Parts: sequence; C-alpha cells; structure tokens
Amino acid sequence: MKGLALVLDALGLALMLTVVGEVATEAIGFVGDAAFLLWFWMKGANFMGRNSGKKLQTLLINSVAESIPFLNGVYPGFSIETWRLTALMREEDEHDANRKIASDPRAEAIRAQTDRRAAQSEALAAAEERYTAANDNDTELEQAA
Repeated sequence: MKGLALVLDALGLALMLTVVGEVATEAIGFVGDAAFLLWFWMKGANFMGRNSGKKLQTLLINSVAESIPFLNGVYPGFSIETWRLTALMREEDEHDANRKIASDPRAEAIRAQTDRRAAQSEALAAAEERYTAANDNDTELEQAA
C-alpha cells in the first residue's frame, strides 16, 4: 500500500502540470481514498479504538490538505497518511499482543516448563561431557599399558 501511495502522489504531481490536472488529481484522490478505505477495512483498522485521536487527526489533516486545489497535487498526502496510519496500526497490534501475552494464565506455566527444559538440556550436556572425558581417560590408560 505504501508503494501505491507513492505512485498516486507522483501521478497527481505529474498530472497537475497538465491542463486537465486539477480534475485528474481530484479523480485520483477519490480513487485513492476509496482504495485505502477498502484496504484499511479489510485489515480490520479500528478508527474508534486505541490511538483513535491520532488516526482521526491524520485523516482530517490530510483531507483538508488534499482539498486545497494547488496543494492537492504537490502535497504527498496519500504517502503521509498511509505511513502514519500503518505505523499507528502496527503500534496498536504490538500493544494488543503484549497485553494478551501478559494476561494469559498459561504464560507462567509455559515459562516454567521452558526453564525446566533448559536446565535438563544443560544437565544432559554436562553428563555427556563427563562421559566423554571418562572414556578418553580409559582409552589413555589402555594405550599406556
């Protein structure tokens, strides 16, 4: 989506330099907004949840900037909006994942089991080292005799 945002911004800037540029940039703006709205909807973006103020602020600022005739073609609104909203969505997803892990009642049991397995692996490695050393000593004694 970030690539599409860059392409739409570049296309809007290029078309703005032509005679039909203003009409074309408005059409690109409408199609771009519809594409991003569909994409965020498919991704499950929640504009009324956590970080809702930042998300709505980003949308409002870009909508105002994109509605100004000359600024519409020059201002890379799609790119800024897409980068900002995806960063906010990623931050929200990481926060939710961390909260989910912290609230999982099985998390402590899983950590304890992982610690036990690590200790068993270390004990097994130490036993293998002792066994190998004992065999090496026996081999040396046989060779010496």
